[in-house]
Amino acid sequence: MNNILTFGPHGETAWSKAFSMFLPLFVAYVEAEGDLEDIHHNQDVALSLWQRDRDAADERLVDALNALQRLPIRMPEDRPLQRFACVVSRMLDDHESTPPRRLHREMKACFFRDYQVRGIGPIALHRNALLAQGRQVLDAMIKLSFFDYLPEAGFAPEDCAEEDSLLLEAI
Repeated sequence: MNNILTFGPHGETAWSKAFSMFLPLFVAYVEAEGDLEDIHHNQDVALSLWQRDRDAADERLVDALNALQRLPIRMPEDRPLQRFACVVSRMLDDHESTPPRRLHREMKACFFRDYQVRGIGPIALHRNALLAQGRQVLDAMIKLSFFDYLPEAGFAPEDCAEEDSLLLEAI
C-alpha cells in the first residue's frame, strides 16, 4: 500500500510512541536547567528544590533516552527519530568528545536531509511534527549558559556536508 496517499492512522510504532513520551521529559529537563540558570546556581538551602527538580528531570531524561536507544527500528520513518535521540544523548554525555554546540550545528546543517521523513502522508507528517517539536526544545537547550562552560570547537568547512562546503567556498 502506498503510504504517501493513505489517509488513516498515523502508523504508530514503538519509536513514535516512545518519542512522544520523551518530548515532555526533554522539555521538563530544559525548563529545570533554565530555572537553575535563573537563580544563578545559588547555594541557598531554600533554593535546593530547584537542584533536586533538575536532578530528577535529568534522571528521567537519561532513562527515556536509554529506553529509546534499545527499541528496534521497524519502519524507515522511525530512523530520523532515532538519529535525533542519538544527538540529544551525545549532547548530554559527559564523555562525548564532540562539543554539544558543534553537534547541534551539524544537526542543523543536515536537519531537512537526515532528520525528516520524506513524503506528505500521515506517517511522514506525524514524524516530522515530532521532530520539529524536538528541534525547538533542542534549540532552547543549547542556548542555556550551561553549555557556555564547555569547550567549543571552531567552525571548519570539513565539518559540513559536501554541498555546504561548496557554499562556504563561494562566500
